[in-house]
Amino acid sequence: MKSSKMLRVIACLLLVCMVFGACSSNSGNGGNTSQPAGGEVVNGQKTGGRVKDGIVFALNAEPTSLDPQVAAERITYIPVMQLYDRLVMEDPDTREIQPMLAESWEFNDDNTEITFKIKEGVKFHDGSDLTVDDVVFSINRAINDAPSKLFSSAMDRMEKVDDTHCKLILKYAFSPVMYCLNNVQFCIVKQAAVEADEEGFSRNPIGTGPYKFVSWTSGADLVMEAFPDYWRGEAEVKKVTFRTMTDTSASVMALEAGDVDVIASVPNSDRANLLANNDVEWYETEGASIYILTFNTQEGLFAGQTLEDNGTKLRQAISYAINRDDIILGALEGIGTPLYAPMASFAFGYPDLDTFQIIEQDQDKAKALLAEAGYPDGFTVTLRCTEAANYTQPAVIIQDQLRQVGITVELDQMERGTYLQEVYRDMKYEMSIWSMTSDYPDGDSPTYVRLHGSMIGNTNNYVGVNIPELNEALEIGRTSQDQEERKAAYLKVSEIVRDYAPMIPLYSQMNNVVANAALTGVRAHYGMVVDIYSYGWRAE
Repeated sequence: MKSSKMLRVIACLLLVCMVFGACSSNSGNGGNTSQPAGGEVVNGQKTGGRVKDGIVFALNAEPTSLDPQVAAERITYIPVMQLYDRLVMEDPDTREIQPMLAESWEFNDDNTEITFKIKEGVKFHDGSDLTVDDVVFSINRAINDAPSKLFSSAMDRMEKVDDTHCKLILKYAFSPVMYCLNNVQFCIVKQAAVEADEEGFSRNPIGTGPYKFVSWTSGADLVMEAFPDYWRGEAEVKKVTFRTMTDTSASVMALEAGDVDVIASVPNSDRANLLANNDVEWYETEGASIYILTFNTQEGLFAGQTLEDNGTKLRQAISYAINRDDIILGALEGIGTPLYAPMASFAFGYPDLDTFQIIEQDQDKAKALLAEAGYPDGFTVTLRCTEAANYTQPAVIIQDQLRQVGITVELDQMERGTYLQEVYRDMKYEMSIWSMTSDYPDGDSPTYVRLHGSMIGNTNNYVGVNIPELNEALEIGRTSQDQEERKAAYLKVSEIVRDYAPMIPLYSQMNNVVANAALTGVRAHYGMVVDIYSYGWRAE
């Protein structure tokens, strides 16, 4: 009897110790947790062990600036987009342009002017009101700054109309202009803050976005908190910590351990394991980066601007020797989208592959074209690429595919800076593998800057192609307001690129975001845009 009572006493004492031990412990998650007595609270709901009031987002490199008109790298875009708003935004489901700081807009008769009505009552993070002057200053600053040139080349200036309206004046009618205004470089900044200390603004930013800047420790954490006066309502996730973690394996382990909540651009080698992990969710979509095999059409072995030129026939031979599916399998572990036109497959103007005649691997046809061009026994060519695996891996597979039709490829793997100077800028190459980006979901990007004759050199049209009918189609696609006419123009662009082969579109990679399974609202985006305002914690 005494023994039984003693056991019950010991059991009670152990239970009390366990309760107090649980209450006093603190299982941290990037500094974003505190411990209640009754379990974790996610958006006001108990879920097991901690109160989570934010997220930790791992970045594989440190951002360079929080000034949107200076930002030039996609890794930098991720934090910048949380701090600011644009005039318009792209609907993540339909890809249609929706109002943001501009509540409405109107084009003039010839589509060279757009008048915007600016939303009233919007606050900057310092409590001051957004004004039309801030909008005009920001857009003109973007137009005049180098990082936005791919998006602003058709824009002349923004002018103030009155205290609620401003007008964007274009150099010519430009169909994708609204998509360009959705780009990070066209975020709206506080004019007075920039003018007071333009250099310091990059590390002490003031915007109107859902999150406001708190602190930035170089090489470690960039911290933001929800802006309580945000015009769309305060964000559900109250604190965001962007953590620089250059070791991807370490960030994946941190995600699995719960120390990190979100990672973008996880290697495909981790895909299978993470898909099998019930504690995380893998989100992916076709990316905007288009991998291409390029040729110098101005001089050397592949020179030629007509179908009768031997250089064109050699490019065609290589086009018939390529097997995209095998390249994707070998270089991307099968996770990619084959491309047959010089734009992303989700872009307006990408041809319907049910009716568009594509070139598939045909080694006999390749050999016949080699003989027609005067090289029945093949030839030797140098393929230049950077040392990065995402270029060397497909290059090795292409090397083997061309070997099978008699073409010997010597790989010249270059340091990135040297490659950019010699190949991308100076056009000192015969054949190369590189990527270009569909920065907005329209056939104009990247086709105009990469293929129009007026853009030869200076990192744009570095294949050197200048074909009059191609130039004409690109101009129609860029300026026409008739969507059927534009679609026909981009079909023509795709046909010319297929037939003349100044470049061979190969594939696009899949973009991914991997997150704690309890997070909602997470999306993968073709341009690696991250919208943390849409995130929330799932209640169990």
